[in-house]
Amino acid sequence: MKKTAAMAALMFLLIQSCATIKIVDDGQEIKDKKRIFYVVGGLAPITDNTAKAGEEYETKYEFIDYLISGFTGGIIYTRTIVKK
Repeated sequence: MKKTAAMAALMFLLIQSCATIKIVDDGQEIKDKKRIFYVVGGLAPITDNTAKAGEEYETKYEFIDYLISGFTGGIIYTRTIVKK
């Protein structure tokens, strides 16, 4: 049982980097910052994950992102995009 729990925890850690942001010409314009929600550790976006091309963006994890992921056990995963 401990091996199964350890493997599940390891899988969640490894797939956390699967969350992507698409930069497209007709993407959504981000005013200041935007939070994107993903399901199952970033494998599939729940909200629109596009951003308008020609702008500079930075992705980061805010404290609330950690809280959301922690309370949902990693099933719901968030990432914040900030316009530079």
